Amino acid sequence: MADIQVQEIKDRLDIVEVLSGYLKLQKAGKNFKANCPFHNEKTPSFMISQERQNWHCFGCGEGGDIFDFVMKMEGLEFVEALKLLAQRAGVVLHHQEKQAPSHRAELLEICELATRFFAKQLQASSNGQKALEYLRSRGLKEKTILEWRLGFAPESWDSLISFLVKKNHSQKNIVGAGLAIEKDGGRGMYDRFRSRIMFPLFDGHGSVVGFAGRIFGAKDDKQGKYINTPQTEIYDKSKMLYGLHNAKTAIRKNDRCLLVEGNMDVIASQQEGFIETVATSGTALTTQQLKIIRRYTNNLILAFDSDSAGFNATKKAVSLAFPEDFAVSIVPLGESKDPADMVKDNPEAWSKKVGQALPFMDFLLERSKKEYDTATAQGKRNLTAEALPFIKKMSNAIERAHWLAKLAGILGVNEKFLHEALSKVVKEKDGSHPALGNNLQAGMKTRGERLQESLAAYILIQKKADQFGPDIEKYCQGPIKEILKVFIVVGQDEKKLFAKLENETEKKLAQRLCFEGEEMVVDQKEAEACLLELKKLNLKKEIGVLSEEIKGREGGKIDREKLTKLQNLLEELNNLESND
Repeated sequence: MADIQVQEIKDRLDIVEVLSGYLKLQKAGKNFKANCPFHNEKTPSFMISQERQNWHCFGCGEGGDIFDFVMKMEGLEFVEALKLLAQRAGVVLHHQEKQAPSHRAELLEICELATRFFAKQLQASSNGQKALEYLRSRGLKEKTILEWRLGFAPESWDSLISFLVKKNHSQKNIVGAGLAIEKDGGRGMYDRFRSRIMFPLFDGHGSVVGFAGRIFGAKDDKQGKYINTPQTEIYDKSKMLYGLHNAKTAIRKNDRCLLVEGNMDVIASQQEGFIETVATSGTALTTQQLKIIRRYTNNLILAFDSDSAGFNATKKAVSLAFPEDFAVSIVPLGESKDPADMVKDNPEAWSKKVGQALPFMDFLLERSKKEYDTATAQGKRNLTAEALPFIKKMSNAIERAHWLAKLAGILGVNEKFLHEALSKVVKEKDGSHPALGNNLQAGMKTRGERLQESLAAYILIQKKADQFGPDIEKYCQGPIKEILKVFIVVGQDEKKLFAKLENETEKKLAQRLCFEGEEMVVDQKEAEACLLELKKLNLKKEIGVLSEEIKGREGGKIDREKLTKLQNLLEELNNLESND
């Protein structure tokens, strides 16, 4: 029954439509391609076949179907991916209630219950009503407050814990969800969030995985204005982008992502129609967050405070974004209010300000010219020291050349001196490594393996198994031989092939070979040439084995039968090479 429902989900969902919710796809012939989300790359090597409903990355070697992608992308177990995709496909799972929830599912349920608890406190408690009035004063509408599921944590040491325990959740799991803190010595625990306006943190599908709490009412000198859920099994702050669950479609459609600093900035901006707005949550911008954004767009607009701390945050963000091939622009806030208040007071003015965002290098150079006197040698030196590290980080050589020329014009120096200075700038290590995976494996393949793969790729795409049937049995080995034998059994139907293959290694290899067959466009003549080379390699191997047997015969006696066979093999090889 489970297999039937899995197939029903696959039949209802199109892999291109589902993956386009995660990645920025480009048409590539009959397939689609994208930058792989599972390893660092600038040239797309991630291929998606709408016809076969599978995917494969030639960079890291990963591949699979729609379930494999969602499991790997979301860090889910199969049952969780099944539930997620079933809901999207409108498929009701049978006997779902009998399945024991995973630990991750229990933590998600705890966070969901906590969200409802905080939302009720915001609407019903006296202190919650005061917090609600504050949110209204910041320009949030009732509908917005409900949609973002905002709440209030009461000034209590254990009200949430008591509520969750009554719902049959263990203290261990409440701590594991980041909602409680164990007392010293392990004697009991207390609520992590107290007297705070609560902002639920959503994953890409809208499930609550954590919280950000803004202090409201009672003060606590030991804790900051904002505190966040700590790292848990379901919440990773280095990958969290607040508001992304709403914003991702708009980011792709508008081909830009507006990154702000606070949760209120995101909510207010999205409320007024700037849906492509997101923020980090409890951390400075990370490479992991940038990789997530890059699935949807390469255009990043930063709207951070213009004070010293905000400018440093901007520079840190840009230093990470440039190596990831982002075009970065800056919304110069100046002495303005934060985005949330600007959007509330004048949405049209905010829209105009975002539309006039400056490329980061223009912003940096204009700011630096005001700070440093470029009429002096020291001023030129300071401005150069400010600008060159960012130019060094640019992944595009043409962009680097453009900004070096512009900087030379500002400084009034020969461009060659800037090239010399640039060569001395030490590029920071970002910890990334080129993908090895399939590329390394490809370099380790024998000639025979490469020939078999080329021939198999042609047979799978051109459906020529009947023509090469006897040769498959004789000249192909291992997984390739098994794949082609199954291909013949299922009547050369690609979908039936992948449904029939049970071995994961064989399934991934078959996926790669299909994509390679489409990319390489091997013709009949090339396929026959591959087969001819395989025949010659096979003959040479047989000749070598037979020669060793004849040499090693005891007493030097000649085995006439083997000698005759050797002569026949040599003659056959000679004929093949003569006709080559």
